[in-house]
Amino acid sequence: MQDLSFLDQDDDTPIVTSISEETGDLSLNTILDGKNSKICARMFFETLVLENCGLVSVNQNEPCGDITLKVTCKLKERFSS
Repeated sequence: MQDLSFLDQDDDTPIVTSISEETGDLSLNTILDGKNSKICARMFFETLVLENCGLVSVNQNEPCGDITLKVTCKLKERFSS
């Protein structure tokens, strides 16, 4: 099994409170609103790691545009048990 310790929350972990009710998507811009550049860079990197592990799917419609994340079944299974 893969080490998913990077998913553990700490004081700098952005907490998500809003998910699009229509699509279930998370907006990276919304998640990181008001956060400092260090936190934004860390979250961007962790987003890429999560996507690489198959835990989220990532979409960006235009260069430098908002990145949307969608939780995959693999991540749901990981936390449902």
